[in-house]
Amino acid sequence: MLHELMGWDWLFVSMPYGEPWRDRRRLFLQHFRNVALYRPPQVKFVGRALVQLLDNPENFFKIIEDMAGGMSISLAYGLNVKDNNDPFVDLALRAFQTGLDSSFPGAFLVDVIPWLKYVPEWVPGARFKKTAKGWRKLQNDFHELPLLRTAYPSLTSLSMAQLGDSVDNEQLSVIKDSAGMLYGGATDTTVSSMTMFIVAMLSYPEVQKRAHDELDRVLEGRMPDFGDEQNLPYISAVHKEVLSGFPHQLTEDDVYEGYHIPKGSVVMANSWAMLHNEDDYPDPSSFKPERFLTKDGKLNPTVRDPGLMAFGFGRRICPGAQLARSILWLWIVSFLTNFEVSSPLDENGEPFEPSIEYQANSVTFHPHPFKCTIKPRSKASEEMVRGFTDV
Repeated sequence: MLHELMGWDWLFVSMPYGEPWRDRRRLFLQHFRNVALYRPPQVKFVGRALVQLLDNPENFFKIIEDMAGGMSISLAYGLNVKDNNDPFVDLALRAFQTGLDSSFPGAFLVDVIPWLKYVPEWVPGARFKKTAKGWRKLQNDFHELPLLRTAYPSLTSLSMAQLGDSVDNEQLSVIKDSAGMLYGGATDTTVSSMTMFIVAMLSYPEVQKRAHDELDRVLEGRMPDFGDEQNLPYISAVHKEVLSGFPHQLTEDDVYEGYHIPKGSVVMANSWAMLHNEDDYPDPSSFKPERFLTKDGKLNPTVRDPGLMAFGFGRRICPGAQLARSILWLWIVSFLTNFEVSSPLDENGEPFEPSIEYQANSVTFHPHPFKCTIKPRSKASEEMVRGFTDV
């Protein structure tokens, strides 16, 4: 469904191991080797999102989606995107969601009985062929349209400039596929982490209070920047706690503890079990950033980094892991410096505990939209956010 019927065979996260996969991953890693070079657009889009939260806090889900999507488009193609409802961001969200929906094990019978792909669309029970046709157009638009409007500087323009006039079709495909991977990936995994952070702050007000205290003590009323990270161990611990991969596919037959696993089988690493291992993370179901700290409040290097599981394994480990960590840290520290999350209010102005449900039909974990109260911590915070975006 995903590769043959919908055309996502260019997506190197699910591409078979080989030279085409290596070419795309190599380009991606080379381009984002120095994460510090890409901090200005991160600051720009996070700052823009903070202003939108001042004006429309109830719309925080859409604001986070637009921020992550706009940032990835800027890094991949150098395009200027609208503050909200940008057509390319919307296209990325819709197209990539179809990819996630189709890749979930058991979602479509054709993945179990491959010969069904030859059944005509009009045959009863072949509705999946019509679905695939519509989703393939979304995928193709997602893959092709932004490339027609690429600007400088970006992964696409810089890569093209390095090749000069000698670029051939295969090299162009490598560039296009790598940009598409960045464009699509950030609209899902990054959004998931950022919204889960809001859930955590709502559910654990004592964590939010301790984070606010550290920020007030260290920043003394100014906006944070990346240079503050080493002086904010509790914020770094919150960042680690928010981090909670994609399925893998066997390239050859294997045997594990007496079980024969045929070539082509989908295998999912049990990241949940690893991240809930009580030997590494006591009381794993509670949000406890202090698990990553020593008694004197510094980061404890002996505690296993959850990013080792959150970003995948082996050859398939996320090539944008450092970039994703950087974006998420900036979002957490900037949000907590200026905003607070609390329970929503009913029609009588009384706080109530919202019901938070999660999307379970995807390979990533998302909360469904929920209600909460997001407001600036002070008038000074509001003025600082608006002033910061004018710099």
